[in-house]
Amino acid sequence: MLRPDYNRLDLSGPTRYLDSLKNLIQLDSLKFDKAAHDYSEDKNTADAGGLLRDPQTGSSRMAMDGSMEYAMFQMLDTMQVGKISAPLPYRTEDGKSAVRLLYFKSKVPPHTADFTKDFEKLQTIVLQNKKNRAIDDWFKKSIADVYITVDPEFHSCRIFGTTQNSAANLSGGGN
Repeated sequence: MLRPDYNRLDLSGPTRYLDSLKNLIQLDSLKFDKAAHDYSEDKNTADAGGLLRDPQTGSSRMAMDGSMEYAMFQMLDTMQVGKISAPLPYRTEDGKSAVRLLYFKSKVPPHTADFTKDFEKLQTIVLQNKKNRAIDDWFKKSIADVYITVDPEFHSCRIFGTTQNSAANLSGGGN
């Protein structure tokens, strides 16, 4: 499979278009959420008025850390709250080149978790913990019923520094 060189695609037209929308927003002739709803081709954010969601948690609050797309992090790290970025090229989830504007709506400084301010994040943590406990409970209950066998053809395969044969001896089950 061959992929085109995405760095060579001409994004000047979309960039100029977004730059003109940015100017209208800055002049207060157009609200950011209205522009996102009316002009964005990304239906996930357009329907939410341009609001990005954390892909892992679904929360509207995104952590400004290594989990964020690097170019977006760089842009937001230097922006002030209430400002709009210059048109920023990025790659969509399906690998297409695109351009977007970022509006830095708010920033929550580091703080001790508070139930009223951090409900979404706490809810996500609690739900993930419940899921992990359920999987652990299932695993503990089912381990006696699970037996792992390795075809002799693969006994010489190396996994995590051990041979498949020794790994099978360690993880064989069902007494």
